[in-house]
Amino acid sequence: MVKTKLQLRVTRHFISDRPEEKEDILVDEHPFSIILDGKKRFEGVITPGRFREFAVGFLFTRGLIRGMGDLECLEIEEDRVVAKSWTKNCPGP
Repeated sequence: MVKTKLQLRVTRHFISDRPEEKEDILVDEHPFSIILDGKKRFEGVITPGRFREFAVGFLFTRGLIRGMGDLECLEIEEDRVVAKSWTKNCPGP
């Protein structure tokens, strides 16, 4: 299971009070991009895990693919998904 939350010691600053230090839970996010046929289609910060599903859903809702059948391959790398449609060649290993 991918960790999506971090528990860290943070200092909160309020306008009317003194700074307060305490344990808090923060969402773990990572920079991420989606590349389709060599063109960057998305760049942002997302919660880790389910990168494949996020990428396919994004490409589908943007009308860039009609479904998984439009993709020849989908490679998940550390901070991006590289997808190739049937009109392009898949990258080698």
